[in-house]
Amino acid sequence: MIKLDIISGFLGAGKTTFIKRLLQAFEKEEEKVVIVINEFGDVGIDGDLVQQEDYELYEITKGCLCCSLKEDFASTLLKIAEDIVPDRVVLEPSGIFVIQEAIELLAQERLADKYKINNLITIVDSIYFTKHDHPISLFLEKQILSASKLVLSKVQYIKEEEKKKVIHQLKQINPKAQVYKEPWHHYSNEDILEILGHIQCDYGRLNKKEASKLKHHYDHYSIKTDRVFDRASVMQLMEEVIEGRYGKVIRSKGVLLGRPDNIVFQYIDGTYDIEIFENDIEKGKMIFIGESIEKEALMNKI
Repeated sequence: MIKLDIISGFLGAGKTTFIKRLLQAFEKEEEKVVIVINEFGDVGIDGDLVQQEDYELYEITKGCLCCSLKEDFASTLLKIAEDIVPDRVVLEPSGIFVIQEAIELLAQERLADKYKINNLITIVDSIYFTKHDHPISLFLEKQILSASKLVLSKVQYIKEEEKKKVIHQLKQINPKAQVYKEPWHHYSNEDILEILGHIQCDYGRLNKKEASKLKHHYDHYSIKTDRVFDRASVMQLMEEVIEGRYGKVIRSKGVLLGRPDNIVFQYIDGTYDIEIFENDIEKGKMIFIGESIEKEALMNKI
């Protein structure tokens, strides 16, 4: 059977970055690996960030796998199993993913004899986790509860006492899960592969009734653009997002045509990062996720 590793985590936790690190660890392995990425918005951005020649990559956009795109997800998994026959599929669902829905999908007769859940790994943003309580953390709490392993991200940016507090809170939610608490650059390839080692876990603890309560209310706006940006113009856009000019944006990301280099940016809850994007792209792509997104204002800005 094909091993399915699900890398979950709330919006902006670092799922894509972790998958890029996984692919580095797989370089010397003989496994055939396929990546499946689900984007909540209309345009796929994470696929551009992880695309490598050695791996097949599938993107499923315009919704969540556990809601409107169940059939697309099932068809994609079936196609992969029949056409590629990989050893492992690594799935990056959207940040509002509900594991119980995926379990029910994988129990379908057409998939049950082809896939087994090898791991459910939840990436926990240490900074975000220390700053937020309900209701934003509801999806994250359920992802933590269902996980076999919890991988802390951005721990190098918090104090040791804060890290201990985060770990204590995680253990209160899910005492059975293994917690990986080191900065990611400390992990060797062997460490990463060890994280992917299988641990038996009770994936059924979130029942169907509880799962049905997790209906997201997030708005989103996706943009494709031919505009050429420089770093200063992206910084200005991010500062305006922080000011609330475009609604309550909790997550944004994009790859943009740039001058002199293409640009990738990541925004989460008032902080942002802008870097050079080395790959070629035909158009720029951005997505903004949150509440009451001012789409017309964004359209006029871009």
